[in-house]
Amino acid sequence: MKRIWVLVFVMLLFLWGCSEKPNITEPSNESTVETIPSVSETTVRVVEGDLGLLEPNAALEALGLRRYPLSGTDHYAVRPMGDGILLLSGSDETTLTYLRDARAPVSVTLTDILLSVDDASWTIGEKGIVYYDEIYNEMVELDDQFREVRRLPMPVDMGHAPAFSSDMEHAYYFDRKGKLRALDLESGISRLLADEKTGDPYIRTMHFGDSLLECVICVEGVSEYLMIDAATGTTLFRTSNALELDTSEDWYFVPWKEGHATELVFGERAGERSCFSPQIQSDAFPLASHRSVVCLSDTGDGCQLRLYDLTGSSSVSTITLPGSGILDLTMDDRLDWVWVLGEAQDGSQVLYGWDPSVVARGSQDPYVTPYYTVDFPDTAGLERIAQEAKALGDRFGVKVLVYRSAAETHPSGYMFEAEYLVSAYDLYLDLLEQQLERYPVSMMKKLGKSSGNGRLTISLVRTISGDGELGGLSATDGTQYWKAGDAYLTLAMGQNFVRSFHHELFHAIDTYVLAETKAYDFWDSMNPEGFSYDNDYVKNSFRDPEQYVTGEDRAFVDTYSMSFPKEDRARIMEYAVMEGQEEVFSSNTMQKKLKTLCRGIRSAFGLSNVSEALLWEQYLDAS
Repeated sequence: MKRIWVLVFVMLLFLWGCSEKPNITEPSNESTVETIPSVSETTVRVVEGDLGLLEPNAALEALGLRRYPLSGTDHYAVRPMGDGILLLSGSDETTLTYLRDARAPVSVTLTDILLSVDDASWTIGEKGIVYYDEIYNEMVELDDQFREVRRLPMPVDMGHAPAFSSDMEHAYYFDRKGKLRALDLESGISRLLADEKTGDPYIRTMHFGDSLLECVICVEGVSEYLMIDAATGTTLFRTSNALELDTSEDWYFVPWKEGHATELVFGERAGERSCFSPQIQSDAFPLASHRSVVCLSDTGDGCQLRLYDLTGSSSVSTITLPGSGILDLTMDDRLDWVWVLGEAQDGSQVLYGWDPSVVARGSQDPYVTPYYTVDFPDTAGLERIAQEAKALGDRFGVKVLVYRSAAETHPSGYMFEAEYLVSAYDLYLDLLEQQLERYPVSMMKKLGKSSGNGRLTISLVRTISGDGELGGLSATDGTQYWKAGDAYLTLAMGQNFVRSFHHELFHAIDTYVLAETKAYDFWDSMNPEGFSYDNDYVKNSFRDPEQYVTGEDRAFVDTYSMSFPKEDRARIMEYAVMEGQEEVFSSNTMQKKLKTLCRGIRSAFGLSNVSEALLWEQYLDAS
C-alpha cells in the first residue's frame, strides 16, 4: 500500500507541474486581522573567543575540506544564510550564531523559543530570518546581524504557529475554526484559502518555493497529511502516511521505504521520474536545491560522505571525516560547498566546509535508474537477481525462487505478491545467504531428499495473504508447505524476515525428524497437566496471554506455541537461534523440550558425532 500512495503522489506532482496555474482574481473574503501590540525586544551580542575560526590543516585542505572547531556541545543544525553560515544551538531555547569570514560572529538567544529544523514557523531569507514568537504572538524579522527589522502582531485567532514564506511577505495559518488563511504581512489582510472544519489542522512545512503547503489534521486519533496549493487552497493530495519530501523550486525527492530497502524517487515536477539507487546502502540525505544526494556510512574511525551528482555528470565526491558522528549537513549554493556539523571523538563539535569538486570523479557504477513500476519492472535487473538466486541455491543445496516464479508457488488458501524491486532482492538475498551459512549444508541436502524435486524450495515474495475459510492466516511473514510432493518454504520480505526463515525452516526440519526418528513420540507428556493444543489458529487467538508462558513453570514461548505441536516446536527453534533468550529457556519444561528437539535433529540428520554445539543448542542447560 505504501507503494500505491507514492505512485499516486508522484503522478500528482507531474500533473500539477504540467498544468496551467489558474488566474487568481482578487478574493472577496479578505479581512483585516485582529492583533495585539508588540511589547518584546531582541538583544544581540558579539561572540567572544575563537568560535568558528578556521583551523589551518594543509592535508585536509588538499582534499577540499576546512575545519572550524566550535565551543559548546549543543549545536543541532547548520544552514546557509546570506554570505555566511547560521548555527542553531540550545535545548530549551534557541541560540542563533552567524559565522562569516573575516567578521566577528554575532549571536542572539531567543528566550523560551526552540526552533526545530523542519519547523515551518521560521524561515531564512536573503538578508536574515523570520520566526514566530509564541510568547508574544508576533512575527519577528532579524537582519544578518540579528538586529530587529520589524515585529508584527499576529492574528489572535490562530490555532497553531503560522508558516512563513521565504520571501518574508506572507504567513499561512489555520484559525481556531479550521479555516486556512494567507496573511499579507505588509497590508495585514488575511485571505481565506480553505476550510477543513475538523481535525485541529496545522501546517507542517512548505514545498516548491512555498507554493505547496503540507498540512496535518487529526481525525479520530489518526493523522492525515494534506498537500494544499498555497495560491488556490485546493487540496491536491491526502494520505495517512507521513510525507518525507525534500523540494526546491521545481525539484523533488520522495523517499520510499519497505523493510530495509530504500529508494529515492526524484525529478522535476514536469519531467521524468528517476530513482537514486546506490550500490552500498547507507543513510541518504537528499539536497534538492543542488540536485544531489549525500550518503553517510560509518568507517569505524570516522564517517564517510559520498556526494552523488544527479544533474547528469555521474560524478561522485568522497571524503571521510574523523569523529564519532554527523549531526546535520546542508548545501551552500553560493559556494557549492557542503557544510557538515560533526562530533569529534572527544565529544566536542566541529563545523566542516567541504568543496566536493576537489575530489570529484566519474562513477563507473550507475546510481540513477529509471522509475520502475509493477507494470514496467527492471527486467534486466530481475534476470540478474534470478541468476544470483540460482547460484545461491546451488551453493547450499536448495532452490531459491524470486519474482513471478516465487509468487506462482502459492498453495491453496494463500496468495503471494511478487516482489519486483531489484533493490529489495539485493538486500534480502544477502540476508538469506547469511542465515543459510548458519546450518550444515548436509542438513539442506537431506531435507531435499524428502522433496519430489530433490531440493527444498525457498521462495522470496513481497507479501503473503491467506483465506481464513480455507485455513490460512489473513497475513503472515512466512509459510512452509508441501505441493505435489515438493517441499516449499516461502518468506515475505520485511522486518521479521530472519525470524521467519528459522521458524519456517524448522517446520521442514520437524517433518524430517518425525519421519526419521521417534524423538517426538512423548512430546505431549512434557506439557502441563490438563493442557491440550487448540489445533486451530482462530481459536488460539483467544488464549490467555499469561497462562503457561511466565514464571518457573513456563512451558511455552508464547500463546501462538499452543496452537499446534508443530508451532510449539517451530517457536522454540526460532527463539533458540536468537541472542538474549536465556529467560525463555530457564524453566525445566523448556529445557526438556529444547533437549528433545536437539537430540531429534542430531539423530535424524546424522549429526550425533559433531563435537561442537550447533546453532540452536546455545541455551541447553541454561540456568
